[in-house]
This record gives sequence, structure tokens and C-alpha cells, in this order.
Amino acid sequence: MTRRTRPAAPHQRDPDAGRTNAGGTPASHAPARAPMPGTPWDDLLKDLLGERRWGQYATDERRRDVAARLTQAAADHHDVAALLTTAVNRRQWEDDPASPSHRVGGVLHYRINALIASGEFQSRNPDSQLPSPVAQAVSRAAAPAHDGPRPAPDTGALPRPRAAQPSQPDRDRG
Repeated sequence: MTRRTRPAAPHQRDPDAGRTNAGGTPASHAPARAPMPGTPWDDLLKDLLGERRWGQYATDERRRDVAARLTQAAADHHDVAALLTTAVNRRQWEDDPASPSHRVGGVLHYRINALIASGEFQSRNPDSQLPSPVAQAVSRAAAPAHDGPRPAPDTGALPRPRAAQPSQPDRDRG
């Protein structure tokens, strides 16, 4: 005969027994991101930010967003060097570690977006093109509207008559 162990009294039971992860918060298993590749503006940013802030920026998760924004700004013919110089130097940086503006990547992203929106650093060369989203919007707005196929170019030749279609008696019945 086997002896069964008696269940523990409710006040003696482990409240997390049988629960996933023993009641603890599961660790985040986010996939590791590939290291951030260098950008054409890294050397300028190192000089502008200084060693301490560059170290913070180099590991900031918003660095990718800043790089994407700068790449788009360069494609839209903005003066990226002047834009970065102004973004870094226009206002003082807070040194309060509890402040949300302590994150260099987030602050840079905000400042860069504001400066791009101002249009202050847009190239004004007469041979420069419109930014790609603007050019697309303008070309769509200026395009003539049409319903259906476009007419064939006039070659001076008379159009061919349509071939007679054989009648389809079964189609006429309802």
C-alpha cells in the first residue's frame, strides 16, 4: 500500500506553483538588431556632439530613425551639414538624467524634423528638383483626367472598318 502525501493547507501553498515562469515576468526576447551601419554624417555628428553625447547617440535606438530622416533630407536636396549643425547647436542640451530630453537620438530626431519642416535648409538652386513627394503630387494634379483608353495618335490614315460579327441568337434570349 502506498501512502499519499496530503495537500498543503491553503496558507502553506506556494501561490505561484504551477504558473508559467513561476509567476515572474517573462524576460523580453526581442530579436537582436543588426548593428547600425555608419552613415555619411557620423563624423560630423561626432564633432558636433562631443565624445559623451556621441557615446549616448551611438547606442540610442532612435539613431536609425535619425539616419533615415537625414537620408530622405539629402535626397530632397536639403543642406544636411548645415541642418545638423543647427540641430545640435540651436539649443542647450539638458544634463538632467531623469529628463526625457536626455536621450540624444530622440532630441536630434525632433529637432531635425522641425528644421526640415521649416524649409530653411532646402536647396534653392534653380536647377534643383522638387522633393519627390511634392513632385509626385504636382504631377498627379497637373495630369489631364481621362475615362477610358487614350486616343490613338493621328497618322492621317483612315480607320479600318470593323469586321462584321456573327450573330449570336442564344444571347438575345433572356
